[in-house]
Amino acid sequence: MTSPFDWQPRALAAFRERGGAFISMGLGRGKTYFGAQVYQLGGRPLWIGPAASKKGVFAAFKKQGLPRPEFVSFSALGVLTGAELLDDLAPDVIVIDEVHKAKNVRGSAVGRRLARYLAAHPATRVLAMSGTIVGRKLIDWAPPLHWALRGEDVRRIVPASYDRLAALSERLEHQPDAYRALLERLRAAPGVFLDDEESWSGTVTFKVNVRLPAESEEYRRAAREWVLPDGSYIGTVLEAQRVIGQLARGYWYRPVHDLPEEYIAARAAWQKTVRRGKLYGLGDSDAELRRVYPEAWAAWRAVADRYPEPETAPVFYDDRSMRLARQWSSPLIESSPGIVWVKHIELGAELSRRLGWRYFREEARDVTGVRIDEYAPSRAEAVLASIDACGTGLNLQQFGRNLFLELPDNAELMHQAIGRTARSGQERDEVTVEVWCPSPEDQTRLEKFAAEAADIERRTGQKRFLARLSEHK
Repeated sequence: MTSPFDWQPRALAAFRERGGAFISMGLGRGKTYFGAQVYQLGGRPLWIGPAASKKGVFAAFKKQGLPRPEFVSFSALGVLTGAELLDDLAPDVIVIDEVHKAKNVRGSAVGRRLARYLAAHPATRVLAMSGTIVGRKLIDWAPPLHWALRGEDVRRIVPASYDRLAALSERLEHQPDAYRALLERLRAAPGVFLDDEESWSGTVTFKVNVRLPAESEEYRRAAREWVLPDGSYIGTVLEAQRVIGQLARGYWYRPVHDLPEEYIAARAAWQKTVRRGKLYGLGDSDAELRRVYPEAWAAWRAVADRYPEPETAPVFYDDRSMRLARQWSSPLIESSPGIVWVKHIELGAELSRRLGWRYFREEARDVTGVRIDEYAPSRAEAVLASIDACGTGLNLQQFGRNLFLELPDNAELMHQAIGRTARSGQERDEVTVEVWCPSPEDQTRLEKFAAEAADIERRTGQKRFLARLSEHK
């Protein structure tokens, strides 16, 4: 296995020559340090990346004796006030870290704004970096490729025309060998760096805990009748999955104030209408069904408009999550520090309060302001971490164990979260990953994550932790 940094001199030379580079390297391969080297080439550079990575970016610059860069997060670029941000800063060099977060030029404000700025400033040099982007559909990652490299040699491999690109992307979805062949052609193109090596040679061991809960009344009604504990109906499949997952872990969200019977009845009537419409195939979204059932929608809005949107608060009616986390963290079982990953902020806060553990959430910090990547845990300590805040852009090699009490929104985020500990710099030979699936929906979702990861490995050759999940159950 090559050193994570062997490719960087070649990439820097290609960036000078081509005016840009497209880097798709695995987790822990030194992309941030390479991005800092690009800043030595002069110009008016701008770094764009996840807000949680800002501290790590600054640290990489400091280590190389460089001043702090101009940094803009994806969230700042995506809000309404970010519309003119690029024009105001007028960068002529843009480094986009974790560029998969900006890939969608049609459905993402960040992607649209970047595409618009680069179209108006064709001389701008772009470094596009991501450890995971080529595992997605070609139509998703082709725009960042063309932002970075605008020569004909790349256009002959990946078309820039949206219609041609869409057709090719759809065809390659069902032809893994042809997809691999396209990546091999790209790998040979100047300025393109695709790497399927792993930066850490250790073993990731999985354990999936399927513990179906004793069916409480709340769980039963939500799972079988789509009715919440307050009597209101669940309207969508996604909402049902979310609520059932919460109830299976021992909590749910209840309105802070009692809702008027008129409001509950009207909301239930509309949700029943939505469910019926989706069942009969009359629409796939609430917006579509508003047009199908205008009178029912008007009746619901007539009541809803008279009341403010209900404020909710979590109600913890079972301590199963706490019991599992405490059992998992027992020093009699393991002697390595570990991270308990949670999705919902309130669940992490409740566990932190009851267990007395540190909880790293917004900006990857705990209540004292300490960042998780700067924290030195004790021998068998467990900490809590928000998947959204801490699951990308951080090096957490000081931890050797992971427990996912909740699943993230998608397989890519889970792969990234595992990669915080299973990465270059990890001195242990083994990193363990335990996933708690307290409902059938969780198990189905995790199996889908593993299948997606296996498909990415087959099509791209890039390694995915979740692809090997089934081997370690």
